[in-house]
Amino acid sequence: MRYAVDIGGTKTALGVFSDDALELLDARVLPTPRASWEAFEAGVGEALETLAARHGPPTRLGVSVAGVVHPNTGVVRCTNVPAVHGQPLAQRLEARLGLPVRVANDADCFALAEARHGEGQGAGVMLGLILGTGVGGAVVVAGQLLPGRSGLSGEWGHGNQLQDRVAALGLRVRTCPCGLGTCLDLYGAGRGLGKVYTDVCELHFDAPPETTSAKAIVAAWRAGQAPAERAVALWLTLVAPAVASLVNVLDPQRVVVGGGMANDGALLQALDARVRELSLADHDRALVVPGRFINDGSLRGAASL
Repeated sequence: MRYAVDIGGTKTALGVFSDDALELLDARVLPTPRASWEAFEAGVGEALETLAARHGPPTRLGVSVAGVVHPNTGVVRCTNVPAVHGQPLAQRLEARLGLPVRVANDADCFALAEARHGEGQGAGVMLGLILGTGVGGAVVVAGQLLPGRSGLSGEWGHGNQLQDRVAALGLRVRTCPCGLGTCLDLYGAGRGLGKVYTDVCELHFDAPPETTSAKAIVAAWRAGQAPAERAVALWLTLVAPAVASLVNVLDPQRVVVGGGMANDGALLQALDARVRELSLADHDRALVVPGRFINDGSLRGAASL
C-alpha cells in the first residue's frame, strides 16, 4: 500500500492507496496545523498513526504541498502554511517518521496522477494546469515530471506583464504580490474571475457585483446575464493566449485542467476552442480537457511519487 499527504492552506488530506496508486482505500482530513512545525508534525503524525493502525505501517510517504519545492535543497516555499515554509520538508518528516519521504508541488502531483492514470494517459507530453484559487501548472514528459532547475517548471501565472492588456480591456491594473508586475495569477483563476466580474460591474455597468464567486459567475454566464457574459469573455481573452503560448512551446498531446474551475464543462469547452484557434498546430479533437481527478488529484499524485 501507498501512503500520501496533501498539504493545503486550510486543510490537509491523508490517504492510503493500493500499490498501483489507483484505489483510495482510506482517508483522513484535518485542518492544516499552521502555527508551528511542532504542531504540524504532531497533527500529521497522529493521523498517519491512525491510518497505520488500520492498514499496517507505511514503507514510504509521498507528500503534495501548495508551494514550491527546491529540487536540490528540498526547502519548501509555502507562505500559506507558515509551519512548513522554509523547511526541508522531506528531511524533517523522514527524521520524525523513520521512512523515505518524497515531496512535490501540488500542481506537479495533480499532473502526475493525470498522466499516469487519468486524462493524460499515453501522452508523450502532457501539460497540467490548475485553475483553482490561483493559477498553477506542471509538465509531464513520458510519464515523468519535468521539475526544471528551480522546481518552477509549468508556473505560467507569473511574469506575464499584462498591465497594458488589462488596461486596454477596461479592467483595473493590479500588482501581483510576487513582485513581477501585473501577473495572470491575479485574473486567471477563480478569484481572478471574481476580480474581472467586479470590474465589469462597477466600471462597465455602473453597479455593484452581486457575487465574487467564480461558480456563481459562470452560472450567470451560462444563463446569459450580460455582466457575466462580458466578464467571462474578458477572462477568456486573458487566459487563452497564455495557454496557447504554452501549447506552442511544448506541443502537448493533452492539456489537463484541475482546480475548481475545471468542474464547469462549458467553460473549459470555451477555453479549449479559443486555445485551439490560437495554437499553431491543428487539433482534430479537444485539447484542453477537465481532469479525471479534479478533487483528489494532488493526493493521488503524491501516492505515485
